[in-house]
Formats: sequence, structure tokens, C-alpha cells
Amino acid sequence: MLQTTILCNSRPESVGHADVSPLTPRPTLLSAEPPNPFDLRRKRARTAAARRRLAELLVARARHLPDEDAALLLAVYRDGVPLCTIAAMGTPGPDGPATVSQVRRRLRRLARRCTDPLFEYVVVHIDTLPPTLRRVATACILHGLSVRRAALTLNLTHHVVRRHRDSLLAVFASADTPAARAQRATTPALATADAAPPVTTPVPEGAAS
Repeated sequence: MLQTTILCNSRPESVGHADVSPLTPRPTLLSAEPPNPFDLRRKRARTAAARRRLAELLVARARHLPDEDAALLLAVYRDGVPLCTIAAMGTPGPDGPATVSQVRRRLRRLARRCTDPLFEYVVVHIDTLPPTLRRVATACILHGLSVRRAALTLNLTHHVVRRHRDSLLAVFASADTPAARAQRATTPALATADAAPPVTTPVPEGAAS
């Protein structure tokens, strides 16, 4: 009995491991620190400021869009009309009234077009373009029409519209403006324009006929 008691009360020596006492606090793998409320407020403030700047930009550029698209942007970003109200007020299509998701997708397309650097370039230089090139730029870039639809709308041939649009893209690609540099940085096709001879003048008006 004495030998059994001694064996039960004795602690075996730990080989290669530290002797950790039950009272020693174990280290935590993840230190969960509470978020700083001031950082969250600054982040929310930056997000709200960015949304305000985007709304102001879209409202300012809405006048370059067709009347229906401009009315949609102004209703949402200037007047604050809810999307459900706009969907209910819309003209029913072949599949029924417009849904909120359809209105939201349309808004996103308009916002992408209005914030595109090419859109900004055309807005700045629209008054300096020849008449036919100005009409093509307005239809294809500002109004977002395809070459085919622009040709039908402007009563021009498909070849003339495509030639003027390509001429405008070439002038924009070779322009040394912040908008053009931003577009070249995100569009590989325009990034190769620096290696080609720069185009400095659009297609003359007499060449359109």
C-alpha cells in the first residue's frame, strides 16, 4: 500500500515540454480587439462623401443624355425618388411593368456611361468637332447607341458612322489628357495607340459624303 501511494502521488517528469501550471493563462490564438468607433465613422464619412460626389457628377452630366435617361438620373440622384416608385410609374413593356431590379440595372448602365473617360472627353470637345462627327459622337458615345442604331437614327450609312466613330476613338486614344490616360490604362486596345502615329485631326466634314 505504501508503494502504491507513493506512485500515485508522484508526478512524472515531462521530457521536452515546459511545465505548465494549471494557473498559467494560456495564450489566445486570435486577439479580438473591439473596432475603433472613430475609424468606422471616418470610413462611413468617406463613403458618404464619395456617393455625394458621384451623385453631383451624374446630375451635371444628365443634360447630355436623351430626355428619358436624363429624367431617370435626375429623379434618383437629385430628387431622391425611390426605385419602387419609378418602377411603378414606368411605361409597361411587353413583359409587364418594369421591376426594381430592371430600373437598378438601367441606372448602373447610365452611371457607367456617364463616368467613362470617353464620355467626358466628348462632353469637353463636342463643340470643336465637325457637324457629322459631332452627331456621331452624340449618338454613339453620349446616347450609347450602337453603330447600326446610330446609322438609322442619323440617316447615315453604316460605313460612315463606323468611320467617324473610329476616327473619334483614335483622336481620343492619342490625346494627352487625364481622361485619355485613364482610359488607356484600363483598355488594352487603346494602350497600343502610343506606338502608332498619333492622329491629330478628325475626319474632315467633306469626307463623310
